[in-house]
Amino acid sequence: MARIDAFARLSVEEALKQLGVDPKRGLSDAEVRARLEKYGKNEIPEKEEPLWHRIFRCF
Repeated sequence: MARIDAFARLSVEEALKQLGVDPKRGLSDAEVRARLEKYGKNEIPEKEEPLWHRIFRCF
């Protein structure tokens, strides 16, 4: 979490520099594939809500 907090305080230019991104060109296809392999997709997995929980919330 500390890395995220420190990263949030950076300017846009500094953040792009640290991420190795050219703001005019973006990432190359090869870089996108490498980052996907290393970090995975930028998504939050959904948690299945149990049926009893959904019913309980109705009351």
